Amino acid sequence: MNVNFEKLLKKGIADFRIMEQKQEILLNPKNKVDKSLINLDIHLANLIDNSKRCSLKIVKNIDKDDYNKKLNYEFLKCLNAYFLLANLKNWNDVIISGNEYLVKVKQLNADQEISKTYLILKKTLYNAFFNHSKDDFNRSWKVFLKLCFVDLNLTLD
Repeated sequence: MNVNFEKLLKKGIADFRIMEQKQEILLNPKNKVDKSLINLDIHLANLIDNSKRCSLKIVKNIDKDDYNKKLNYEFLKCLNAYFLLANLKNWNDVIISGNEYLVKVKQLNADQEISKTYLILKKTLYNAFFNHSKDDFNRSWKVFLKLCFVDLNLTLD
């Protein structure tokens, strides 16, 4: 699988800038990064919730088409939120390096239990934010790629 994250990143940021210019979103320059992290956090939670993989309830009779649509929708929202946060922190190179990592990660086995994976993803993302750590952001991005492309078997098609 070959994904051009640089192209996707540029498109995602351009779309965000258009929404910003049209004043469809209000961001104070002082809290832009904070709000972008919160936005990403919400979409990650929605992705995991819609996956039904971390639910305490037993899930029966899932409409497969609806399930896939919801997962793909949240996956794309998460991608764009990662792009925005990376751009605001000047960490675009981390996103672009995902191309190389994706080749490696696709060779890994999927985890049947993804709750710890999700918690590690969140921990590294918050460490990146509070410690201004590009390395933690890179770890978070890689865990996200594995979660989505391997564990949840999502695609960009």
